[in-house]
Amino acid sequence: SYSAEKTLSLAQALYERHKLLTYPRTDSRYLPDDMKPKIASTLCRLPEPYKSLVDQVKPLATAERIYDNTKISDHHAIVPTEKQPVLDTLTQEEKNIYDMVCRRLIANHYPAYEYDALSIVTECENEHFKTSLNNVVREGWKAVYAGEKDEKDDKAELTLHLPEVKNG
Repeated sequence: SYSAEKTLSLAQALYERHKLLTYPRTDSRYLPDDMKPKIASTLCRLPEPYKSLVDQVKPLATAERIYDNTKISDHHAIVPTEKQPVLDTLTQEEKNIYDMVCRRLIANHYPAYEYDALSIVTECENEHFKTSLNNVVREGWKAVYAGEKDEKDDKAELTLHLPEVKNG
């Protein structure tokens, strides 16, 4: 929830002073194809808690959706560098930005999030009641953000076996 100016200032410090992020003054979300080996190396060098997240997807899934030479102009997406971070030397705000960049990169290498959506409209005494439920099939990239509340998605997500629903 930092302002754009504050976020850029923190990312700039992580780039210039700490050498932990790539060039932050970009709006690109893509990486060039030739960075795949470097990104794989970078991901494997990340410390805890990121190391355990990366270890869960070894060998790393191909994240083709983020590698696209045609969508890069001057600079590619912001990613962690290969430099081994010493997280204790960062301020809490710098840690937050570094964490956000690392988790986003890791999540892009996870499989897709999959769920079954169920919507039931029940009629009772000429009133209609709608019930919606998402049944998580595969947590996928959302596992990287486990424990964090998604402000955009306030629907409860449950993993359960849905009963067969019939008219009447």
